[in-house]
Amino acid sequence: MQILEHYTDYYGKPLINIVEECFKTYFLSYIARTGFPFYENVREFIERMQGAGLPTMYAIWTQRMLGIPESTFKYRQEPRPFAETSLGNLRISYAILFCGYLLSTISFIIELWKGKRDRMQNEKISKQRIGRRHVRGTL
Repeated sequence: MQILEHYTDYYGKPLINIVEECFKTYFLSYIARTGFPFYENVREFIERMQGAGLPTMYAIWTQRMLGIPESTFKYRQEPRPFAETSLGNLRISYAILFCGYLLSTISFIIELWKGKRDRMQNEKISKQRIGRRHVRGTL
């Protein structure tokens, strides 16, 4: 409701898209710990309120009190006006994307180089240790 009250454009359309798959049947809930002694009573009470349509009526009442027209929820037939964008407008976005790709490529190359260098040093050290063991055994 506050989205439609505060976040609308010049033409009265909401700036945030409201989809039909919203939590229409799940907004009445109660969180209880495991082993709550009145769990069944609370669940039955919530089911009765849901069955009577009280949460839906409350949402409709709130919508009317805030002065939000009902047609905004049901039918959106005319498309929203939009401004054309060009690559010139998106120059900064593509520059940031390119910088990110460049930095990730550089860090990947550094990781490969460092890993190869460490592996070569470990092989050199292990060869020296093996050579020392053979020399000790022959003396």
